[in-house]
Amino acid sequence: MHYDSQVVAVYPVGDGFAVEVQQAGQRQTYHTRALVLGTGTVPGMPACLKNLMQDYPQQCFHSAEFMQKGAHIQSGRVVVLGAGQSAAEVFQSLFARQLDEQGKAHYQIDWLTRAAGFFPMEYSALGLEHFTPDYSRYFYQLPQALKDQLIPNQGLFYKGISFGTIAAIYEQLYHRTIAGQPQQVSLSGLSELVQASRQGNRFVLAFEHQQQGRTFELSADYIVSATGYQHRLPAFMQGLDEVLQRDAQQRLQISADYQVAHQAQGRIFVQNAELHTHGIGTPDLGLGAWRAATIINQLLAQPVYELVVDNTFQQFGVAHATAD
Repeated sequence: MHYDSQVVAVYPVGDGFAVEVQQAGQRQTYHTRALVLGTGTVPGMPACLKNLMQDYPQQCFHSAEFMQKGAHIQSGRVVVLGAGQSAAEVFQSLFARQLDEQGKAHYQIDWLTRAAGFFPMEYSALGLEHFTPDYSRYFYQLPQALKDQLIPNQGLFYKGISFGTIAAIYEQLYHRTIAGQPQQVSLSGLSELVQASRQGNRFVLAFEHQQQGRTFELSADYIVSATGYQHRLPAFMQGLDEVLQRDAQQRLQISADYQVAHQAQGRIFVQNAELHTHGIGTPDLGLGAWRAATIINQLLAQPVYELVVDNTFQQFGVAHATAD
């Protein structure tokens, strides 16, 4: 195990791969027959915000940076994007320090999402069975076209807001209302960001209402985009571009046991890169332990870990054969 080591390149050689690593100011090359990628995800930003984030990083940023940059928000108008737990916690933090000692608002908060509303995450016992090996195996066998239809409709299994956070936000809004304090807060669902620009010293954001089909604009001094995370192959994997096999949407082809299809020698395994093949359990930390055990058993060519099957109470496919 090596810390302070940056992988800079991976490319196929002979019966495996060469991995170039920058360590202590020197470049080392390792040779291996197996790669395991666990590089995680990166913050996802709406396409129309990416240039603004680069040009104005202190005023337009992802919620992942809120702890470092949020304290700088002291005035003006703040737009929060998203409908998940991160967006809710950003809103809570901003709302808690919005008023000064005299009850005057430092800034306006507008919380918008393209989702239909600010809904709770599915956290019932049977709902959580979707984060099990049984469901992952079931999902893997489905046609890819059907998988692509299912995933966008399963967001509340892992993208919603906790019941406790929703209750706390509602209570805080209610108490401020009955106290007669200024609101200077708005919450809007079904509002998709379609365009963003910088005009003068402010941002101008254009939204489209998903049911009414109407567009509207907001001016903002700050944008906090709590728009989730995406998997992206690290730059050091470019040396394998020509041998990696992909589907029609340029996503990696991944087997049931987490191996990436490729045309070189050796094996490549991935962790948290298989949402499109294995389903919504992909980013789940609990299921990640089972996935890691699956990979380890293959690397060592023996069942070091016992992999339990049939550990749910419900059947995700046809449970019983029918008789004539």
